[in-house]
Amino acid sequence: FATLPQGSTVIPSGTTLVAHINVPDTDHTVYTRFVELGSDLSFVENKLNTININETGSANYANASVENIGTEANPYLVGDKYQFDAMRNYISADMPYFEMIDDIDMTGIAWNPLITNATNCIHFDGNDFILSNVTSAQDQNYQSIFGCLNGTVQNLKVDKAVMVPGGKYSGVLASHLGAAGSTVKTVVKDVIISNSTLGTAENKGTHKFGILAGGAENGKGAEVSNITISDCSVATTNYAGGMIAQTGCNLVISGTNQVVGTDVYGSLAGGVIGLANSLITMSGCTYSDGTVTATSTNSGCMIASTKEVASVISDCHVRDAVLDATAVTAEMYCGGFIGRLNTNVTVKGCSVGTEDDRVLVKLGTPAEEKRAISG
Repeated sequence: FATLPQGSTVIPSGTTLVAHINVPDTDHTVYTRFVELGSDLSFVENKLNTININETGSANYANASVENIGTEANPYLVGDKYQFDAMRNYISADMPYFEMIDDIDMTGIAWNPLITNATNCIHFDGNDFILSNVTSAQDQNYQSIFGCLNGTVQNLKVDKAVMVPGGKYSGVLASHLGAAGSTVKTVVKDVIISNSTLGTAENKGTHKFGILAGGAENGKGAEVSNITISDCSVATTNYAGGMIAQTGCNLVISGTNQVVGTDVYGSLAGGVIGLANSLITMSGCTYSDGTVTATSTNSGCMIASTKEVASVISDCHVRDAVLDATAVTAEMYCGGFIGRLNTNVTVKGCSVGTEDDRVLVKLGTPAEEKRAISG
């Protein structure tokens, strides 16, 4: 029960009220439901006003008062934007479990990344629900949804996220796939990111940006599988990747991974990975229907540049794409597949273009003869 307004408080017309209701079940399990009471709801002065709420939409854990909450068997349930934002209060080094139980629209929440250190961990299962309209609060370090992702994210669909260019490393899903000092391996699987932006032509960043993550730094290594990135864009004056801007740990990419209709702009730009600066095992990746725009250094529609380590790149393909290096006037390496392919790296079963889906590499002047086109 609530008396509104309280005392002399005035509620202007059109105000959105948020009712936070705790519902104790017969076994004393505590549930909650945040319900927005919009402008279409009216209150009659000095009368008892009744609000009906569907109980079936209220099975969301409110806090840690439930026994063994946050475990694999009894995860925190996340059903609305307020609870998604409140996850940061329960993330710890113990890697608590969270599960989405509904589509969540984050409109109205000025977003700050969930994890900003090497200690806290998370296991997050999106249950194939959609997380939409995440908009970052400001230019900040760890700019992304999860921040420094130590742990697992799976079965999640992200749509219409807008990330203002941030500091150091930035991404839509994560700024980093793990920290250098993390004690757990980072795993990202079965994730779809669509219609999202990280930097724009008018507001480019100055650091390392990737749609999935800015960097992969986990000391325990990272695994990525079955990722689809579609109709997104990333723009920075630094390293850029349609999936990851720079790797710095042992990284395995497997399954079926697609970067489709996504434009990448950067000084060292790759359609999937910018700088593969570590040992990677990469398979099943396709970059298609997008443009990689390079401003300097190296660039490629799959990878901009590799390190001289025994990485293996297999069954990866580029289709109907453009590598635009017309703005570059200094010596560089660029290619329809890999810009600069260093020694010890194995590439097998890969292809660039078909008769119907060609790949165009555009070079500028002067000094075209100084540019090496590989692949």
